[in-house]
Amino acid sequence: MYFEVFNKGSVTNYSINQHDLAIVAFLKRRKFLTSSEIIGHLVKKFGVTEVNGRQIVNRTATKKLIYSTKPVSFGKNRFIYYLPGTEIDYDFLLEVCQEHRPPLYRTLFTLREQGGIMSYFDVLKIASPVLDNSNNHKETLEKIIGELKSLNLADTVEDDWGGKYIVLNDRADFTFQQTIYSLRSQLSTDAMLIPDILRMLQATNIIDNQNVTYRNKNTPTLGVNHLNHVWDAVAYTKTTGYNPILAAKADTVDKQTLVVIDVLLYRDYTMEDFQGFFDRVQSVRQSVKMGKRKILPVIIYRETDVHTFNTIRKVGFLAFNIGYIYGNRIYDVIANLNKLKASDFEDPQIDFGKVVADTLLIVKDAGQEVNFQNMKGDLFEFLLFPLFRSLFPNGMIQHSVKLKGLNGMVVDNYEYDFVINLDNKDSSISKTQQAFNQGATKTEPPRK
Repeated sequence: MYFEVFNKGSVTNYSINQHDLAIVAFLKRRKFLTSSEIIGHLVKKFGVTEVNGRQIVNRTATKKLIYSTKPVSFGKNRFIYYLPGTEIDYDFLLEVCQEHRPPLYRTLFTLREQGGIMSYFDVLKIASPVLDNSNNHKETLEKIIGELKSLNLADTVEDDWGGKYIVLNDRADFTFQQTIYSLRSQLSTDAMLIPDILRMLQATNIIDNQNVTYRNKNTPTLGVNHLNHVWDAVAYTKTTGYNPILAAKADTVDKQTLVVIDVLLYRDYTMEDFQGFFDRVQSVRQSVKMGKRKILPVIIYRETDVHTFNTIRKVGFLAFNIGYIYGNRIYDVIANLNKLKASDFEDPQIDFGKVVADTLLIVKDAGQEVNFQNMKGDLFEFLLFPLFRSLFPNGMIQHSVKLKGLNGMVVDNYEYDFVINLDNKDSSISKTQQAFNQGATKTEPPRK
């Protein structure tokens, strides 16, 4: 894959001086350099000032002897320069960003690993941009997306539920819509298990059962917005080991420790995932006017490599393998849930009743019958479809449909478990208990 080269053009009738030749020589040795690095070479070799060095670089670029990555910067007004003929391909961008723009590197790396598709939610986690940039000059989601578009590298799409994704331009084929649907299903499965994970953390006294906010399975591409960043779940705890302030007296949030939770079960937890989480933790920790915020980071993962796990342990974050919590059969449960959620209800190759029965049997054999309450509700929905199909053999049955109104009434958006269309008339069945919430769900995990 190759991208448009910035500032293409032929060399015009400019005179070439010793500064131009030196800059070209610098770049022949290094492939690419930042403007600051080139200026540093000029200051050292010719004794010019930094201001003059910046002007020299700009004039050399004007002569088309070197090209820059404008408008994509790698620091405040700091661009990457390279020689004409350099192939600006994906690997080149990865190499540049890894050294000079880690958040964009993590996004590009994960995009490739994910087959060219990422949800906005995953970008917000991995690149760790702030949500409100009014008071600082940090990364934002809008800036990252704008730069990917300006590189002619990626575009954005929405799914049928309003979830937003970044898609590499070479994935604009007939298969990517199915890939998006599958990714949304996997994100939903992860979110569905978060309440049970929170119950475990509450039962072990790692978090309190109050002030708990977590990602909603009905809006899996949206996270919890807290302290200018996005999370899978946020809670507070009075458990800090020995502390001069007794837990019973830590009755306000300012006396408690913030718990931020990173959950990733549909794929392996990578170093890029950890670095994004670490950057968000550091940002929040330093976001108070005096001292440092008390914060307890928790990671719930499916699998990770030894290097990433040792790094997590080195910095002192809590990390739980989901298999250690619920047993190794949990992977079979997750696989079955993803299979059900990503499937077409009309698919004759899937026996929904058998998959549901097998899943419940796995849960029973693993001794986890008291857990996974949210999962059991979802499994019940899959059992309803064959019933509705037998009752309405000629009807068009849709699952998890968001409607703006019912029978001409103007109401807030609602999501319905099933909508059956009979003779062009909507018959809405099994309405969910709550209005479709475009934010996260706030609740208290039940006490055990």
